[in-house]
Amino acid sequence: METPKIVVTSEDWESKLSDVEILIEDMNRLVMNLLVAEGYREAAEKFKEESITMRILSDDDSCLNL
Repeated sequence: METPKIVVTSEDWESKLSDVEILIEDMNRLVMNLLVAEGYREAAEKFKEESITMRILSDDDSCLNL
């Protein structure tokens, strides 16, 4: 027996999204993780240099070990 799919309207999605607080540090970590995971080493290094929050983060963070 299949589980019924839940349909979320764009209005519901936008409403739920507006209730979520995303810190810039978290967003930068996500971007860095994506760049590293996809093999964009040069872009990750440039992002680290240009991002204030990435320079503040600890070097022992695995996403920063380029």
